[in-house]
Amino acid sequence: MAELFKSIQDINERHFHLLHGIRMAILTMILSLVGAIATAKLGLLAVPVAGALLVTVMILFVGYKLWWNLVIFILFGYMFFSRGFASIGFNPLFIGEITLALGVLTLLLLPFSNRIRIVSWRRLYQPEVILIILIIGWNLFRTLPYISAYKFDALRDAVLYGYAIYAVLIVLLVRKEDIDGFIRWFGLLIPFALVWSLPLFFNSRMNLIPLAFPGSPFPFIYSKGTDTGVHLAGIVAFMLLQLDQVHQPRARWLIWFNWIMWALSTVFHGSAGRALLLCNGVSAGVVFLLRPLQSRWDRPVLLGILVICIMLMTDTYTAKIELGNDRDISAEQLVANVISIFSEGDDSQGSLEGTKQWRLDWWDKIMDYTFNGPYFWTGKGYGVNLANSDGFQVLEDESLRSPHNGHMTFLARGGVPGFALWVALLVVVHLRLLRYALVKWTSEPIKARYAVWFLAYLLAHALVTSFDVFLEGPMAGIWFWSLVGMSVAYFTNEDTKHDPVALRKKA
Repeated sequence: MAELFKSIQDINERHFHLLHGIRMAILTMILSLVGAIATAKLGLLAVPVAGALLVTVMILFVGYKLWWNLVIFILFGYMFFSRGFASIGFNPLFIGEITLALGVLTLLLLPFSNRIRIVSWRRLYQPEVILIILIIGWNLFRTLPYISAYKFDALRDAVLYGYAIYAVLIVLLVRKEDIDGFIRWFGLLIPFALVWSLPLFFNSRMNLIPLAFPGSPFPFIYSKGTDTGVHLAGIVAFMLLQLDQVHQPRARWLIWFNWIMWALSTVFHGSAGRALLLCNGVSAGVVFLLRPLQSRWDRPVLLGILVICIMLMTDTYTAKIELGNDRDISAEQLVANVISIFSEGDDSQGSLEGTKQWRLDWWDKIMDYTFNGPYFWTGKGYGVNLANSDGFQVLEDESLRSPHNGHMTFLARGGVPGFALWVALLVVVHLRLLRYALVKWTSEPIKARYAVWFLAYLLAHALVTSFDVFLEGPMAGIWFWSLVGMSVAYFTNEDTKHDPVALRKKA
């Protein structure tokens, strides 16, 4: 009886592979025919069509990992080169948008390749996924009416929520072992990212190497500061949790080297922006509160005390590095940045208080015309220049469009419903990670540390977006939504005994 059952199973499997081969052959012939017609009708314009067809065939044979490896590549590309890397491509399709399109194509090809499968239907029923779909749907509803009037501006503003598709694709296609691989890569690249952060800082402000991608206004080695700062927050959480030593123990000198380079990077980048200091402090604070008992947190504290003592003894705390703008690299500037976060200060160390009050006034106005005004339900939509409409434009070319706060942008453009969905998503994602970290300390200590790391990293993103035009760009937007997708995919119980789709199929 067992042999008969095995024979039937083998026949079914061969039948499946035969049908799959027939589908692949038919699709390949269709693609070849389309390529031939395009070449005959379009001439040179058939080159991008042929490229798209080639990528389609590659996805069919390689599967979802072609897209996932490209996602990992662009994430670390943004981490190392920031805005310079984001300029790769041709307006309006840059590398982030191209990768997003390939992800959607991969999902559409799911019926034609056995290398592309939904990991677990249970993931679709997670509250984060439902909220993401609602966020995309509501904000798309507030975008479509304005495309005819504002054209590309409406689509450009829509990336604030459009990059959320990355999260959905990761939840559907990416396996937990793939996320393990991403975390290992992050740990391996920490020393290189820290060493590179200083050349990135100086070239971004002094344009020492002006090499740029054709058509880009920014040099290839360029970061506006907060894009690098949020990764410093992720790195400090990673090192405090000793995740860089989980899979391969590191030499003591390399551990100290990483901490010294992180401190230097934080000093330089922190002098240029207060948001960076806040997100790094909060990221480290989350780890201190939730760290496993075996985590070593004394090293960064001792290093900080040592640096302060040396500066006091050598009188170097008054030293300055002038970069030709209104903010210098100095201890005084760092202190001024920290003070300006929590209280009123002066403008002796750059225009800190002026920019702070300008933002607060703008945010007050947004809350007034939404919570108490005519835009409660709908917001102003995607496409309108909020700086012009609200009367806070400060740039001659009128390129400023958003109020230096992604949360306020959701409120201003999507109204209170859009803002409520966004806040609900942040709360649910962070509570999932917090709960996992607290419950699994004993049974799954490594995964519990992963949960704390994701929590600290995502919280750093949420904090920085409160001070900057942050999630509206691919450098942070794609990183944020990818981390959200990985958090859901990695910490979802995929037991098919409770999978409603699997149960219906079994019945």
